[in-house]
Amino acid sequence: MTDPEIRVPEDALAELDRNEVAELRELTGRINSHDGPFGYAKRPESTDGRVVALGYTIEDPLVTEAVRWLHEHGLLVPSFASFSEGSIEKLRERDVDVPAVVARLDAGEVLGLMTKLVLADRICEGALVGVFDNGTMPALFDRLLELASAS
Repeated sequence: MTDPEIRVPEDALAELDRNEVAELRELTGRINSHDGPFGYAKRPESTDGRVVALGYTIEDPLVTEAVRWLHEHGLLVPSFASFSEGSIEKLRERDVDVPAVVARLDAGEVLGLMTKLVLADRICEGALVGVFDNGTMPALFDRLLELASAS
């Protein structure tokens, strides 16, 4: 017997109603039409040769909004990360066609990768901006929208 509190990715997508799918469509459109970088690294500041403030990443508000939307809709779940094991290796290959790889992912792989990428930013600040800038996260949002629309 399974615990009713344990969700599977397909169920999480199926729980999105028509209005939430419309929100996702609008958000994905804004991500895809975004011009320029999704953030930048603020350099450490120093005075008289002393470090006053360490460097940090400044995210575009759209990155924060996208992650918040995923979280608020229950789509970032640590247990989902295990669904992405095989697909993450494909995305690490040199000269990989990210949209082509992502277009073949199922709901578990998409939500698993999104969860892993958001969690990675907690370990390596700036990782999230990097996957928005290199097209990985926009491709995942495209695929998420496709899967959610079909649910």
